[in-house]
Amino acid sequence: MGQRAGAGPVPRRHGDRLCRRPLSGHLDVGATYRIGLGGPTAEYQISNHRYGVGTSMTGVSGRGSQQYWINTSVATGYPQANVSYDLW
Repeated sequence: MGQRAGAGPVPRRHGDRLCRRPLSGHLDVGATYRIGLGGPTAEYQISNHRYGVGTSMTGVSGRGSQQYWINTSVATGYPQANVSYDLW
């Protein structure tokens, strides 16, 4: 799948959530996608904080989710975090 998320502008699609807190030193971005027509749901989440970048809320849930997993790789940290997601 190879999705990239960062602290910069994020494309807005159905299911995307963006939480900005001005001057707080962090940004949380999430996106939810259905795999196929009736498949499970993939949740991509990045928390970009001054003290680290987290992807712990990323995962796959729903019927058939045990057949999928998401690998995450943090390339750069705060303030411009770049994270790669691979859905397998």
